[in-house]
Amino acid sequence: MKVAGIADEKCQVYMLFYYFGPSLVVLPSIFPSLSKKAEHEQKEKNESTEEGQDEEEHSWKHVSMKTYITAATIATSDLFAQTLNYTGASLAGPTLFAIIYSSVTIWAAIFSILILYRELNSVQWYGIIFVFFGLVITATDSINFGPDVFRGTVYVFLGSMLHGLVYALNEYLMKPKRLVKKGSSTEVYTCNYSEYLSANMNCSFQMGVAFSCSLIYQLTYTSKHFTESILIPMEKAGTTLAQGMALLFLFALTSFFHALCYFHCLQKLPGGSASAGVLKGFQAVLVFIATSLFFCGRIGGEEMCFTSTKFVSFLVVSTGVFLYYKGTESNKSGIDGVNVFSSKAEDGESKVPLIDDLNVTHAIYGTVFNGDRDV
Repeated sequence: MKVAGIADEKCQVYMLFYYFGPSLVVLPSIFPSLSKKAEHEQKEKNESTEEGQDEEEHSWKHVSMKTYITAATIATSDLFAQTLNYTGASLAGPTLFAIIYSSVTIWAAIFSILILYRELNSVQWYGIIFVFFGLVITATDSINFGPDVFRGTVYVFLGSMLHGLVYALNEYLMKPKRLVKKGSSTEVYTCNYSEYLSANMNCSFQMGVAFSCSLIYQLTYTSKHFTESILIPMEKAGTTLAQGMALLFLFALTSFFHALCYFHCLQKLPGGSASAGVLKGFQAVLVFIATSLFFCGRIGGEEMCFTSTKFVSFLVVSTGVFLYYKGTESNKSGIDGVNVFSSKAEDGESKVPLIDDLNVTHAIYGTVFNGDRDV
């Protein structure tokens, strides 16, 4: 999109389409006929399981206003994080972006300790050290490419850190069972329907909020600078309006599948936000392959190609991600030792609302998570 002239970092037209695609997940809720067959098949598959019955009963009408406000706050945070990430990617290039963005694995782990009370073992901490060491190598190398690439590196680093926080908060918001601090110990708290969102509900709602915010920005800012920031660069790049729209809608389509998989991984995958972050390592490998094959020597500058420093950085980061994965695989303590896939209370489980006990989240988002105890 940068080569096509439609990636102006101030107008952010591509971010509108980035959120437009995932927001369409809400369509089956608006038009039930679109998902009637799928719901019937899912009902037959899960009719004998507690999880399937719980998902079938959970709907928009059950969710409280406080939960919606919480989700909207997370969505605006994600909007800011992704804006930093994609602006940084356009400045630093896809290779540096992939390496630095893989640090979401580490940030998600750190914030899950604070918010979800996830416990890390020694192997996981070794992974953290390796990843950060690899990022230092990358940042040092990026300075040699000029101020734009270095600025892009800083943007992606900050965006990745904030996105890791969003990972942990989204996992928290979608878990039917959570851990709550009671003095020096923790207890399992089982949510009611008003306190959490399913993966599809959270995806469509948050992406819809972010899309609305992006649309307002396009109408208030981009509309005034559309000619000089979008149309003229497109003309200089030889990009037709049809080609530009095709690129943007393709971006929306890929974002649709990416977001849907992301929210389902957070809710259903063992390890939650930490496991979803590990999958960023696969993304980095695919980006490296695609960049070297299609862009190096053809589009952009040296940032599109492998260098010895990038290769070493990639190996170090990949080693860290692998170590973290192996450590997570054997870790059954904290939230990872809780069966979070059922919303039914079991013997010894607490019904004390968790929201008031998330002190670190209070510090970040203020009164959004506050409220009386009768949820």
